[in-house]
Order: sequence, then structure tokens, then C-alpha cells
Amino acid sequence: MTASAHSQAGGTTSFSLEDFMSERRIEGVLRDRILKLDTKDQQALSSILEESHPSANTLRDILRLASEVAARDKISLAEVFTQESVSLLLGREGLSRKDKQRLIKKEMERLRYPERRRLEDRAQELCRELVKDTGLRMELPKDLEGGTIAVRVSERSPEGFAEIADKFNQLSQHPSCVSLFNLLNGVE
Repeated sequence: MTASAHSQAGGTTSFSLEDFMSERRIEGVLRDRILKLDTKDQQALSSILEESHPSANTLRDILRLASEVAARDKISLAEVFTQESVSLLLGREGLSRKDKQRLIKKEMERLRYPERRRLEDRAQELCRELVKDTGLRMELPKDLEGGTIAVRVSERSPEGFAEIADKFNQLSQHPSCVSLFNLLNGVE
């Protein structure tokens, strides 16, 4: 049993799960696992595959994460794959398939690890406050590990660097900066 056709705005396009797996050389345990999914789960997975065309490894990761979310939350895979956050990613115009793959996998990770999601959201909120108040943009460490924040600056004049120095001083004394470092160091 496979999902084969999806209706889209402006007409119908045919998507065959079997053809996709053959194209991508998805075989063995992963293929068997996909073919054993119920129809609704296959249809929801097909929507993701049609939009993002992930490699076998990326598909394996997405399916693993989604299965863990489904088991934890006692919901179907279809319900995981059709959550609003995932649907919004699939519907975003202007994203390449590669970007959609990356963002879908990241969203599955965020759904799987809600505490990390909470920390990431809090870190982004603190960064937005700091940008608003100081004008300095920060780059957080990957997976919020390492406790180091990068700030890249560029300027066109010596006076501009003096202004940036003032902004760094303001940044160092900002309560959100302290909170951000506390979060990265596991204090918050």
C-alpha cells in the first residue's frame, strides 16, 4: 500500500512513494518500515518527501525523530508530519528542497526535544532584545553548546569603531546578556 497522488493548487501531481524509494535507492529496513506504515502515515510522509526529496540518511533521521515524538505523545506519524509548524515549512515559497530538508529535520528535532526547543526560543528572545537595545547581532553556538557567543562587526571609519566599543560596553552590562550567558552555561 503506497501513497500515490496529492492534490495541489492548480491541479494534481502524481507522487509515488515506490518510485521515490527506487529513485533514492531506499532499500532494506528503511524501505520495509515505510511500506509497513498505515495509509495516512504514508500520505503525510509522502507530502514531506515530495516537497523536500531527502536522502536516505536524512529520511531515516526524520522518520526516527517523528516516530519518537509519536510514541512519546501517543499520536500517529501523520499527526506529527501535519503539525502546523511542519506544514508552514512545507508551504514556504522560495525555499530550495535542500533548505526544506534541513528545516524539516530541525523542526523534528525541536518537536522531539522540547526542553532544548524552550532553551533555543529563550536564547533567540534574548538575542532579539540585545539587537534591539544595542544594535549588535550575536551568533549563538551550535546546539547552544560551548558557552561562546560570536559578534561580528564591520565599520567604515575609526569613529564607527568607537561607537561599536560603546555598544559592546552597553552589551556587557545588559541584563539580557547576563541571562543569555547563564542559559548557555546551564545556570538558567
